[in-house]
Amino acid sequence: LDDAVDEILGEMPEPQRRALEIALLRRESNTAAPDQRAVALAVRGALRAMASSGPVLVAVDDAQWLDRSSARALAFAIRRLPPGVKVLASLRIAPGVRDPMDLRLPMHENMTFRLRLGPIGVPDLARLMHQRLGRTLPRPLVSRIHQSSRGNPFFALEIARALGHETPARGEPLPIPDEIRDVLLARVRRLSA
Repeated sequence: LDDAVDEILGEMPEPQRRALEIALLRRESNTAAPDQRAVALAVRGALRAMASSGPVLVAVDDAQWLDRSSARALAFAIRRLPPGVKVLASLRIAPGVRDPMDLRLPMHENMTFRLRLGPIGVPDLARLMHQRLGRTLPRPLVSRIHQSSRGNPFFALEIARALGHETPARGEPLPIPDEIRDVLLARVRRLSA
């Protein structure tokens, strides 16, 4: 909402506007955190105000990584969507992965379309690596990366980036950590504060 609310903040009731500005770190708070109910109402109000001037799409990538307060506010708003607002969310479905916005609850059944995405295939992964990294990797290496990433294109690109321009010999382990999480952490560590 950060970039989209500038146009509608003035239309919102003061308690909601204040809560949303604090949640978006645009205003300092006298207390530890803004009232969660006020934030949830503000999110719903912001969506309603934006929808009054045209269609709105709320896109949430990797919903399982949402922090609790953001997930609660979005879940509240999603249960009360005004006309003209649609939600596109991706959620990893695996053992131990939580659904923070309760997208899989029965109450959403008549309003949702679910598309289960499987792993990307080796030929498509080779094309993606060529497009994104500007180089063509040998097919056996692409197959190994595919196996290590379990066909997840983001993870596969991270593994290929970690390789640099090296091509490990057949049977030689890929020079990356066993846990893909470590690859992601390494990339995050390269970012500025």
